[in-house]
Amino acid sequence: MTDNLTPPNIQVNAGSGPNSSSFQAKVYTACWITDENSCDVERDSLKEIQDRLLGMSPLRAEPEQVIDFSLSMSEYFDNENLFDHNGYQITRMGTDEEHEPEVRGKRFNVPEEPGRHFYSLSITWDNEIKGEAKCAFSVLVYDDEED
Repeated sequence: MTDNLTPPNIQVNAGSGPNSSSFQAKVYTACWITDENSCDVERDSLKEIQDRLLGMSPLRAEPEQVIDFSLSMSEYFDNENLFDHNGYQITRMGTDEEHEPEVRGKRFNVPEEPGRHFYSLSITWDNEIKGEAKCAFSVLVYDDEED
């Protein structure tokens, strides 16, 4: 069942209407548990995430703006199993420290500090499909006075 399975597409969104911004997160690793193998993927370092996102425009957001993300089917991920996941873990990667923002449903707030912030998102499945996918995205928090 997991032979040709690819992770879902993950869309990250800030705001709505004409000032909205969206970004397709870059899935960088996924694995699926079968009778023959286990699944253990490590999160990329800040440098690895920065390298993966090189040349990609960040999501633009105002300080403390709510960001939401959504899953959509990939070629081999059917609708029934896509939403039967066990949760998300979001980590903001910093040079000196990491921070896990509070996730409410599929929403979280970006920090107040202006600048480009890098994130790793992990999604786990432990039902009919068992596995994990990790993706990266960045958010440019801008100050209204500078924009």
